[in-house]
Amino acid sequence: MKRLKSFIIAGIVCLVAVLFIIPVESYTTFVHEESISYPSPPRVWSSIVYEDGTAVFRIIRRDTSVKLPDRTCLVQKLMLRILYPNGTLTELDMELNIPPLNYCIVAAKPDNFDPINISALKPGYLLLRYYNATDPSKPETWEEWGMVIDWQGQTYEPKFLGLSFIDANTGTVVPGLSAVTVNINRAKGFLRLAALRETTDCEWQQYSIGENKELIQLSGGVIKLPIFKSAQFATIATVDEGYAIVFANSSDTVNNADPLLPRGGLFALSLAYGQKSINSPSLLYQVPLANLLFTALKCDIAFVGVGHVCTLTVQQNLGDATNPTKSDLYYLKITFLSSGSVTSFTSISRALPTNINVKVTEWVVSSLPYGGYVLVSHLKTQPTGLVMYAYVFDEDETNGIPWELDEPSVTNVAGTYKILPNNTLYFAQQEPSEVRFAGSTSGVLRLTVDGTTYFDQLSAEGQAQFFNNLVNEISTMLTIPPSRLKSSGRFQVDITISPEKQYLISLDIIQTKDKSEKSVESIIKDLDTMILNKEVSPISLGKTTHYLDATYGLRTTQELELKGKDEGFGGLDPFPKPSVGKINDDEHKIDIKDDQLDVKAAKNLEKKNSKSSFQEMIN
Repeated sequence: MKRLKSFIIAGIVCLVAVLFIIPVESYTTFVHEESISYPSPPRVWSSIVYEDGTAVFRIIRRDTSVKLPDRTCLVQKLMLRILYPNGTLTELDMELNIPPLNYCIVAAKPDNFDPINISALKPGYLLLRYYNATDPSKPETWEEWGMVIDWQGQTYEPKFLGLSFIDANTGTVVPGLSAVTVNINRAKGFLRLAALRETTDCEWQQYSIGENKELIQLSGGVIKLPIFKSAQFATIATVDEGYAIVFANSSDTVNNADPLLPRGGLFALSLAYGQKSINSPSLLYQVPLANLLFTALKCDIAFVGVGHVCTLTVQQNLGDATNPTKSDLYYLKITFLSSGSVTSFTSISRALPTNINVKVTEWVVSSLPYGGYVLVSHLKTQPTGLVMYAYVFDEDETNGIPWELDEPSVTNVAGTYKILPNNTLYFAQQEPSEVRFAGSTSGVLRLTVDGTTYFDQLSAEGQAQFFNNLVNEISTMLTIPPSRLKSSGRFQVDITISPEKQYLISLDIIQTKDKSEKSVESIIKDLDTMILNKEVSPISLGKTTHYLDATYGLRTTQELELKGKDEGFGGLDPFPKPSVGKINDDEHKIDIKDDQLDVKAAKNLEKKNSKSSFQEMIN
């Protein structure tokens, strides 16, 4: 029996605005069946998103012929799945000329070490970072390299980026202590930040991309840090096409005689594009409290207001003889200008969920493009594995609202998630024994009073022909195949208006895998515009379309649900629940858990720029 290998992109729609949050239940599902079969199942390992809405997912598969106790080795290919905004997907499996050591993920805490990293450049291109070593058994020979790859699979000239970091205690290589932030003008390149070997310092480098897609270093330098107990870094692509480097560090210094001595602080450095050196950092915040650990730092352009905003997670250890592990977590928001002037400092006092029957040790706080925050936490549970909790908070509200997916939601082994510029949260999910399917976008049109009167005079056969004519006329006006539109023939009185009777009628917009055709989103926008401007559009000339109400346009089921279910759409059932398709594979029961990969999109929850933050650099 042939085994089905697939991964699924699904989404649940949520509206996140500055002053209010409204959850929505409907979502769509994208299904892709892998064209090549392997002995091991696919896993969505990481993802990147482009400004045009294209998402690229990195897929990994275990190499079943290699079994090592401390690492998982993969099929030696860079496997990318490019999902375009119109719903089409391209498979790209590349055999790269890079050392095999890059295809083994090393087990470690708090995070596994993956030597390969991808970053989004301008649409059509991505940056690959990987490692070279003349002798993999000798940590001092490990180096980080980078090169540009395009969506057709062509690779360009590789470039040495820097030496790998070596743990001073164990003498082993620690991949992952470098990060890249792409310029807000993605054609201008990126900023790299990395921990320097055998020091507590960091190096920064600005790179541009040449005409032949080669990497060109513009500038670089070192950020010197004192010995610290904890450190976190974040980088921002600023609106002036420069960068900002933000870092927080706490010290081990204990001075009971001077309780006001700073024990930790948050600092910022500004870098213009191509700037050759850096100035002294600006102090944004400092605290005299002892026993502090900075465990997370997220920074971005301020979506509400001006300047930049950072959210800092602070843990204070309060242990004593009776409870040595006692600690408190705090979440701070600091907004500041490029000059280093702090414009606001607030503690994010949020009523975190209390109905969770497991201990959540930390929430990762991320700002949302439309204002507010999303708090995400991953937990390992049995028997489901890794699960995700997520809550959305408004800028000013203290109570959060969970999304409408399962709480918690089972995610994949990597806990992959990404926040998009359109306020959408994607995350990867494994489905143990089922795959969810849902139809294309459904919409609702409204007939005018004259159109409703005319429709009532038709026989049942005439009404069916009315819907056929409507689909054909609209498809001709939009220059799309009639198969892209479908109507169930259902209609219902709109009870939100009176005293005249007007019918609501259903219309489905079908997805396509042909890149040359209009996307679902484009069809919705074009048809809505044509109806709203009926007097000057072809809508007024159609034998059937001229009966469409110009004050109503085309409304999707998502819009209707946001307005509330009390508007009289029950008979149309504009909020269909996804049907469930079961996959039974008796021959491969053991692997069926890994065969189905979900990437769910909690719509309208990402950030415009790629963020970078180090985990704790030195324990």
